[in-house]
Amino acid sequence: MKSHSPRKPSPGRANRPRRQPGNLEVSGPIHLYGLHTVEAAFANPERKRHRLFATPNAIRRLEERGVFPDVPVEEASPKSLQRMVGQDAVHQGVVLEVDPLPAYGVRELKGARLVLALDQVTDPHNVGAILRSAVALGADAVVTTERHAPNEGPVLAKSASGALDLIRHVRVK
Repeated sequence: MKSHSPRKPSPGRANRPRRQPGNLEVSGPIHLYGLHTVEAAFANPERKRHRLFATPNAIRRLEERGVFPDVPVEEASPKSLQRMVGQDAVHQGVVLEVDPLPAYGVRELKGARLVLALDQVTDPHNVGAILRSAVALGADAVVTTERHAPNEGPVLAKSASGALDLIRHVRVK
């Protein structure tokens, strides 16, 4: 990887999400991937971003979309990105290290006009697709349960294709 900043990536387990004891929320950094997902993460002021890993082509494509990273950029090969996010992940040449979004609760539903409530939808691909549909419908929030629903993570974010950063995802007991 060619570095565009003085910070170097932390190898190994240090970048993997960690769970707090007794808490279902992810507490450590996660890796979001895919052009739409990363673009939406940069547009979301509530999203805390740390580092962008990208191929030169992906950096160019983000700039064409009007995305100019406000974090250190590490130039990376497609193979190194594949090692970060997994063999089956379609990363499109870009991986963004971020913190999970703040935990939204029922208070964030005040004034909402259209809310989708999901019960025991456990597949992150399905929840991502529903988040996309909710954004298209103009919904204000999607509610899932803390148990029997996926946490925010790379697969959910990629399946949502940016919708995770465009709508409130409220988790309730």
